[in-house]
Amino acid sequence: MVQFPGTGSLSYIGVMPKRTAILPLLAVAAAAAAVIPIMGFAAPGNALPDLRSDPPNRPILEKAGARLLLRFDGFVTNVGYGPLDVTGDPSVAGGMKQRRSNGDGTWTPVRQPLVKYETADGHNHFHLMNVMRYSLRRADSTAQVAPAQKVGFCLYDIDEAYGAPMLDDQQYAPVNFCQKGKPNATSLSMGVSAGWRDVYDRDLALQWVDVSNTSPGQYRIAAETDPLDVVAESNEGNNGFAFTNYTLPGYVATPVGTVTVPGGTAKAVTFAATAYGAAGTRVFRVTTAPAHGILNVAVGQTITGNQVTYTPAPGYSGPDAFQYVAASTTGSSAGFPANPGAATATVQVGATAPTPTVAISGAPAALVAGTSAQLQAAVTPAGPVTWTATAGTISADGLYVAPGTPPAGGNVTVRATSVASPSVFADATFAITAIPVPIPTPGPSVIGSGATNGSAGLLVAPSITRRGRNVVVRTTARVDGTLLVTAIRGGTPVSRCRVSASAATPASCRVRLPARFSGKAVRITVSLTTNDGQTAVARALSRATAGSAGLLATPAITRGGRNVVVRTTARANGTLLVTAIRGGTPVSRCRVSATATKRATCLVRLPARLSGKAVRITVTLRTGNGQKAVARALAAPR
Repeated sequence: MVQFPGTGSLSYIGVMPKRTAILPLLAVAAAAAAVIPIMGFAAPGNALPDLRSDPPNRPILEKAGARLLLRFDGFVTNVGYGPLDVTGDPSVAGGMKQRRSNGDGTWTPVRQPLVKYETADGHNHFHLMNVMRYSLRRADSTAQVAPAQKVGFCLYDIDEAYGAPMLDDQQYAPVNFCQKGKPNATSLSMGVSAGWRDVYDRDLALQWVDVSNTSPGQYRIAAETDPLDVVAESNEGNNGFAFTNYTLPGYVATPVGTVTVPGGTAKAVTFAATAYGAAGTRVFRVTTAPAHGILNVAVGQTITGNQVTYTPAPGYSGPDAFQYVAASTTGSSAGFPANPGAATATVQVGATAPTPTVAISGAPAALVAGTSAQLQAAVTPAGPVTWTATAGTISADGLYVAPGTPPAGGNVTVRATSVASPSVFADATFAITAIPVPIPTPGPSVIGSGATNGSAGLLVAPSITRRGRNVVVRTTARVDGTLLVTAIRGGTPVSRCRVSASAATPASCRVRLPARFSGKAVRITVSLTTNDGQTAVARALSRATAGSAGLLATPAITRGGRNVVVRTTARANGTLLVTAIRGGTPVSRCRVSATATKRATCLVRLPARLSGKAVRITVTLRTGNGQKAVARALAAPR
């Protein structure tokens, strides 16, 4: 969980409802969403949360040893009028309760959700289980092709939820981070306030889908809120799938045939493959040899061209076949999938009438339980087939869906039978493996939350100064290049500026927002493109808090090793609390009095272990008349 995730453009965003609404939100409240201020409004009595499925964001591929991981940002979003509150004693069975706010400071228990202390992801704290579920699905959404494994969540208010009908004061701050390091804790409180969302950055352990055995193609990353209905909500109609389109790069071999081969002669067979995305350099490999002839290449040999030579056995006449796969040797998915689906090349030797044959293409060597593979049948003479499977299901068009657990013996056999000649069929046998055990893995090398690998240290985290519609962004590049500053609201770019960057020289760029966003928070993305083609990205939040707009200037950060000096100006008398946060956990604080219009300074000294690490800085102003304003920044190591 991080404070400031990046936002990127999505090729497609959609929500597929899961259930009908139980208590629809009042239309008048929804219409007034844009004008309800952040501060000063309590949730209505007996208010429940409303969890909305938000599409995953910023997908990126990462190779992690023998695995290929598709990482992405995920969200737990509350657009209701009441908080999602989970509080109680985690050491007692049933001791954790989801509580409903009564609007008068009292609470009523409504559910007993499962809360577990988990160590498998390296977080070592308590998680609310099954509040979200992720997967990679076919482009038509009909079947899963790869499951995600992130099922537990430590919930806090991290980001404002766009489109929410109201925004409560932040109630759930990561103070003890779900009792991190305290498996025997007897008290725990977590949640998401009305109008807020928790953010799970793609760099976190298990915030990914394992696509090591997924065929390249067009897919949809799916997020599904509360799939097992563990949370009581005011509205269940927006809990279904929310999608982001994604192309998994690489090559998929396609069937070839029927190739006619004159008896006693050799003939070239040309392979074919479909490319997806930035597929890289293509090669082929034969996986099974023909039964009645020979090829000029060995099984498993890498073929850089697209042809092999088939020579029939002396005196043979009739059908023959062999299989091959396509692969990529360069690019983000090189070497994957681990078990690519094989295509069939069919040949007919001699001038006799073709013998009826059936061949299956697309079957992998292994398939993860609960996932799917698209199979194809090549029939000679051409015609339909019927499909059957010893375990799992298969549709009339060859979409095979594996059972949720491996069958007895671990293998499944799929059969395609010619409708015209029922005695002619083909079998494909492959393994069904268990869902991989979750294995934590570090995230990509990043600056802020979005730099590409190999660009660490190229860009200093930006500082933000906000005056209404004007956002001034300051940063320093370590090499010459060009800076592009983009302001983003609700995932959509709303303003940009561009400036040249000179190595080690501070640069500034002013972004002017549309008038409708003068009182709104926006995301700031700073992209550096160096003169030698490297890239780096840093992100920050430019917040204009409704109800306290203008009360607190964006903090300026000066960093020297463990010492972080934070300077800001309050527009009203009050108290400033400065908190340094690493990995969602507060690590140091300082407090200072604030005098209206006077610049205030606070020194935060970090633990020695963080002297070379970036930390998040949160500055909270509480005024003498009870108002509150919050500003945030990143303190990156210099």
